[in-house]
Amino acid sequence: MNLVKKLIASLFAVIITVVIALSPQIVNSFIFTDVNVTAPDWATFLINFSWIAFLLTFVLPTTYFVTYAMLSRTDRRYGVNASALAVPIVTAIMGFLIVYFFQSMITALIGYALIALSAVALLLIIGNNETVFYPTPTILSFANDGELPLVSVVIPAYNEEEMIGQAIESALNQTYPNIEVIVADDGSTDNTAKIASDFSNRYPGKVRLIRHEKNFGKFKALNSGISVAKGEFIYHMDADGSLAPDNVEKIVSIFNNDGELGAAASMVAISNDKNALTKLQQIEYLFEQLIVRYSQSTGKNVIICPGIG
Repeated sequence: MNLVKKLIASLFAVIITVVIALSPQIVNSFIFTDVNVTAPDWATFLINFSWIAFLLTFVLPTTYFVTYAMLSRTDRRYGVNASALAVPIVTAIMGFLIVYFFQSMITALIGYALIALSAVALLLIIGNNETVFYPTPTILSFANDGELPLVSVVIPAYNEEEMIGQAIESALNQTYPNIEVIVADDGSTDNTAKIASDFSNRYPGKVRLIRHEKNFGKFKALNSGISVAKGEFIYHMDADGSLAPDNVEKIVSIFNNDGELGAAASMVAISNDKNALTKLQQIEYLFEQLIVRYSQSTGKNVIICPGIG
């Protein structure tokens, strides 16, 4: 079965790569202006080389891994109903073929409409299946003899006075009730330790502060926090982030459903995407989480679970 999925993923990746490779010609066919521009040979070579490199190093492998991941997930979760997904996929392929072979405005619009409708149908099918496959668990279902396992939220921090309060509050305001928060201050020179200490005084037994006299690095602060944690689960979050209210509950539920699971990570989103740099960072995060880490998970070999969650 794995060989079949790999062959399908390879074929689909090649088709998508070819379609994208031919897309400039398709676009040009709808432009009714004749522009004669002579470019130097070296510029033409660089453009062609860059385009081919992009197709071979990004489009082809990314499409393969994503397709293989989706086929694996479909096989696990849909079982005998997996064939239903073939309808929107085949429809989308027909749309691509219509756009390419029938190069008129009306047929192109029909093709693009088929592709758009197929994408919507596919997302609805997958979304509905995700809801059924992962029903929202109740907190009481995690209780062992009437008590929920303790989750230790470890927050390594260095000069995070502007964000540390928000991070601690988001951890305290979780729907999952049995939580302790450990702030590991890594020799901060600002008010990070003071803010964390204020929370510790307001929530004794719930928030703890440990301090380094000097800055050793994030890994050292994280290990220091873990060394004093009392929880059955260790939850690592960054000091400049905040958690969705039901984040911990959902993470713990995953462990409750899979006894062999060793680590889990949640989605990370950029909230201050106000400039070009943070927007690019958001794209990088989405690519890393939705494609790279998801592809790794199909083989149960996620390399790292960084940052929040």
